[in-house]
Amino acid sequence: MVSGRVGFKVVNRGDRPNGTRFADLEIPGFGIGLVQSPGASSPSTNAARSGWVHIVFSVPEPARAHALLKARGADVSTRGNTPPADVTTFLVHDSEGNEIEIVAER
Repeated sequence: MVSGRVGFKVVNRGDRPNGTRFADLEIPGFGIGLVQSPGASSPSTNAARSGWVHIVFSVPEPARAHALLKARGADVSTRGNTPPADVTTFLVHDSEGNEIEIVAER
């Protein structure tokens, strides 16, 4: 399925039990993950601070990236996987409170 005129293909979408909704879009060589958090205000209000923004980067070795960022003092957390060997995705929170997700390359 192709979404809109930009040519992104929806490769995954769904709703999580906590109310979070998501959609993963791809074009060759680039992907975007869209995430709507529970309680987020609509995009027409304060979208930048409401949980509508979620940046995802893919890396070849998430466990290595997690260890490096943690060693450098970054605010990192995992979701159910145990560092270091089992880390396939993790979160980094910057000084402004933005959430950045790091995932394994496909």
